[in-house]
Amino acid sequence: MSVELDVFKMIDVVADKVQNSPPLSKEVEGLIEVHKNIVYDEADPEFCSFDTYHIPGKEKYPVLFYIHGGGFVAGDKSYRRGVSKWYAAKGIYVFNVNYGLCPKYRYPEPLAHLVKAMNKVGEMAGELNLDTDKFFVSGDSAGAYYASMLIAACNYKRVRQKLGVAPSIMIRAAVLDCGLYDIAKTVSDRMMLDLNGRVFRSFTGMENNDFEAYAHKELCKPIKYVNRNYPPVFIVYSKKDVLCGGQAERLIEAFEKHGVYYESYSSDLFVSNHCFPLMWKGKDAETANAMTSDFVERFIAGKLPRHAKKVVSKEDEALADGSATLTASAAKNKPEKKLLITKMRERIAAKKKSTAEKPVAKSQTELKEKPAE
Repeated sequence: MSVELDVFKMIDVVADKVQNSPPLSKEVEGLIEVHKNIVYDEADPEFCSFDTYHIPGKEKYPVLFYIHGGGFVAGDKSYRRGVSKWYAAKGIYVFNVNYGLCPKYRYPEPLAHLVKAMNKVGEMAGELNLDTDKFFVSGDSAGAYYASMLIAACNYKRVRQKLGVAPSIMIRAAVLDCGLYDIAKTVSDRMMLDLNGRVFRSFTGMENNDFEAYAHKELCKPIKYVNRNYPPVFIVYSKKDVLCGGQAERLIEAFEKHGVYYESYSSDLFVSNHCFPLMWKGKDAETANAMTSDFVERFIAGKLPRHAKKVVSKEDEALADGSATLTASAAKNKPEKKLLITKMRERIAAKKKSTAEKPVAKSQTELKEKPAE
């Protein structure tokens, strides 16, 4: 067994009990119906399946497509049953997805698997009463990477051509947790046990110093596929992340450059490290999850802006006189971080007094966008 596989498998096993103990009452958890191992690609049923989670009784369900992490080489949907239940308790139909793992499947095969899984969800929409206009994607670590690349597949024809398969559903929003968004930077970083180099070899079949010769080098950089059609995003990250340090900040820069509407939460403490929201307890995890919940509720209710309010044109950028200009400044588009965190903590305290989940509001708007070429 490889070092990288050992490391990521150990993380899942050690954290399993904590990560799969979301703050839900037994009464609410008992309402959730689970269906396991639904195959979406008969060519490889061992890897290509998903589990579904929902509370029966709704006329229409918003849809979450959740992608587990695991350093591209490990992980399984079974380790994300807790977060799946947490979202299902909000009245969401959750698809918790498996996909081909490296090195058995080299990139971009796993991404193509996930597009096929999305399309299977689309095929099941009528039968399951799914509202695909309220379809959003989420993932942690490598799962966040794949989530951002699925958005690229929706928005860019050249990505679809490379994959040989096109999404039948548009992604309307995203929640990204401690992801990897710039493979090139990861390759150049130094990590203990050469973990990044080992993962890259499993991911591509190549050595780090061969990255420039990698046939899919442009296809594996989510930050290169941010444009005006990008959906609203909630992005969570740790400033002390031992695996994906600096990655979210680079993606946020791309959001600001292109006027993408985003909200974010970052932890400053080392103990609130990689994928800390999945740990559920502690100030950072509770705050991040409360903000995630609020973001998702507003998305479902049609209350999120489609774009950031302020966009700097290319002409303005040329005249910027060398100064840094924010195109979607969090300071101008959102409340101050301290005030927002205070409000989220108040909501946490209020929700702890009741076991019932807040009902989901009806859709108010329908989002439509034309994919970029």
